[in-house]
Amino acid sequence: MFKEITDLAPPLSGVPGYYIIVLDEYAQAYIGMSNNITKRIHSHWSKQKEFDRLIFGSKENSTLSIDSFRAYDKTRIFEYPTT
Repeated sequence: MFKEITDLAPPLSGVPGYYIIVLDEYAQAYIGMSNNITKRIHSHWSKQKEFDRLIFGSKENSTLSIDSFRAYDKTRIFEYPTT
C-alpha cells in the first residue's frame, strides 16, 4: 500500500501517515510514522548530529541514525497516508 513519491510539496504537506526512506547506496531503509510526513522527513535532513552520536558503540557494531544522512543520500521515499 506504500506509494513512491518524488515530490514532498503539497498535497502531501500536513498529511499524517507512515513513510520509508530508502538509502540504496548504503543498503539501509528507515521506516517512520508522523502527523506530518513532509515536515518529519525535512526534519531528518536538517538535524545536526553530535559527533559522539555518529559512532554509537564500537566501530564494528556501530549504527548510524537516519539523521546522519541528508537529502542527497536518499534514493527513494515511499508514503502511506493515514487519517
